[in-house]
Amino acid sequence: MKKTMSLLLAFTLAFALTIPVFAASNTVNVAGETISPTIEVTLPVGVVIGLNPYGMTYSGHAPFFKTMEDTDKTAQILSMTAVIENRSDSKIGVCAEVTATPGSPASATADADKVQLDATAPSNNAYESTELAKKIYLTMQLGEANEDGTWVSSTAPTAAVFNPGTAVGSAGKVYYGVDKSADPATAITADAATTGKMKAVEIAAPEAGSANYIGFKFGGVVNDHPTTAWGSGDTLIATLVFEFKPMTNIVPAQNNGG
Repeated sequence: MKKTMSLLLAFTLAFALTIPVFAASNTVNVAGETISPTIEVTLPVGVVIGLNPYGMTYSGHAPFFKTMEDTDKTAQILSMTAVIENRSDSKIGVCAEVTATPGSPASATADADKVQLDATAPSNNAYESTELAKKIYLTMQLGEANEDGTWVSSTAPTAAVFNPGTAVGSAGKVYYGVDKSADPATAITADAATTGKMKAVEIAAPEAGSANYIGFKFGGVVNDHPTTAWGSGDTLIATLVFEFKPMTNIVPAQNNGG
């Protein structure tokens, strides 16, 4: 009896496997989702620049320099290379928008006694003896850096010149910027000349679990012989707004054999 039941069951299963399956539809719906890159950056805090119009030797290091080995301690603009930590999972383009606001003491009533941001680079990086106003010609470098603030490339990034643009608001803030190159700048914004955004820099994605760095540093020329001497009431405040956008990653085709 058991043997008969087993044969009958096997026959039934075999018969069932031969029954054709009729699909209700010949359509397959495939859901597509965009894998979005993650931009993860950490901005520095406490960035300070010093106005050193008379080119005096700065004997300390903080807050303008990280170490005592820095060599530009007689520069008229004292500035360390501040670094942005990048842990994004794709290559990114970085550009900066700078709003610079000069400040003067209340006693400075004449225009020549007030701090001015200059649109024109002085010849030979020095103001002529006939220039008697408190002028600052400001520049900034932006590029790939190491964690300690040194530049990755043996050649430091070219300094972008911040020429005055349109005054913004009642505070008299002035945008500074330069035209950006066509690539990769166009991928960041198309109206750099009017918004004051500087040239974009491409930063590769770091290895998983690690970071790489974007550095920025100020420089420039300060008039060292104004009619009224420079003092502690003369200031310059710069606000940087960074823009980070993913850039195209082109992955070469892989030969997997076969």
